[in-house]
Amino acid sequence: MANTFFYMPGRIVCGPDALSELSQAARLGTRPLLVTGTTFARRSGLLSKAQEVLTAAGTEPVIFDKVQRDPPLATAEAAAEHAQKHKCDFVVGLGGGSPMDVAKGVAVLLTNPPGLTRYLGSEKLEHPAAPVVCIPTTAGTGSEVTKYSVFVDPSTATKQTVAAESTIPHLAILDPGLTVSLPPSLTAETGMDAFSHALESYLAVAANPLSDAFNLQSLEMIVRALPAVLDEPDNLDLRRQMLLASALAGMALNSTGTILNHGMAYALTVGYSVGHGKANALLLPYTIAYLAADYPLKISRVCDILGCEDVEVGLLDLNRRVGIPTSLSEAGFTEDDLPVLAESCQLNCRRVMPRIKRKMSLQDYTKILRRAF
Repeated sequence: MANTFFYMPGRIVCGPDALSELSQAARLGTRPLLVTGTTFARRSGLLSKAQEVLTAAGTEPVIFDKVQRDPPLATAEAAAEHAQKHKCDFVVGLGGGSPMDVAKGVAVLLTNPPGLTRYLGSEKLEHPAAPVVCIPTTAGTGSEVTKYSVFVDPSTATKQTVAAESTIPHLAILDPGLTVSLPPSLTAETGMDAFSHALESYLAVAANPLSDAFNLQSLEMIVRALPAVLDEPDNLDLRRQMLLASALAGMALNSTGTILNHGMAYALTVGYSVGHGKANALLLPYTIAYLAADYPLKISRVCDILGCEDVEVGLLDLNRRVGIPTSLSEAGFTEDDLPVLAESCQLNCRRVMPRIKRKMSLQDYTKILRRAF
């Protein structure tokens, strides 16, 4: 029997107006680098609010607002150079998963020699990362509580991960008011990303009673809250539930990682610019159904939560309820794309293979993709 592993050192603050708790970050240093995307945080006024709280707490925030979706390694390295130039001593990630991941990459490079590629993989840092604070504006990635940061590596056309416990944020601020202005499509896609995290973590080889408890609670909350919040986008309690569900799944991921679905979804995001959450949701019914025979008891529990007898049917129904395409063809892919996708899936799934109970061949990936088509 394997030892159970679980580690969660950060403080989580959740609730309306939780952004005011950003003042706690002053205990981490005096000059934070505030990392965000190119548009939303500034246009919505969120960036200025965060600056005001940090300044009032006695710090001198520096801004880096050049993070794009699915950031390459070079973006984190450029942000780190900006932080070093301004002598920043901790990092605040504000936005979706991309700014939060870049913030963690900066934290790594503030205390370690340059070149983020040398830290790809698990626990390769020479020194602990600088402190990180994360403020998610989507309820989906869970990056605000995980040890993972994900980047596109253009040299291999894959997504690569830096996994280090010292990058787990010291403070995560879950303010449901920050997610209210999300378009319905992004609410759905990021919510299904969280659902994918919880379900894949639940089925991972390293799953344990603690991660199972977090993941089952997350799955139940998302099935209940995600369709409802799309009908009531201003409902702060539903928004709060989605943020908590995302964080629960993220905390479980620290001890389990994701499995097949995330690796395959990377092929859609890197090669075809499909949003991360949408790609995960689209493939999830087919990848989980393909693996279902390996997890009969757990799949039965998932079917109970979904209210179905067949897991593929139940997951497809959930996708329909929240407006996610139910096939690759519906999402704009052609049959000619399938061989290229299959090879990319095999490449992107290499690192997750130890986390499932079977080996996968190119033929296996092709079967899943044809079913999804």
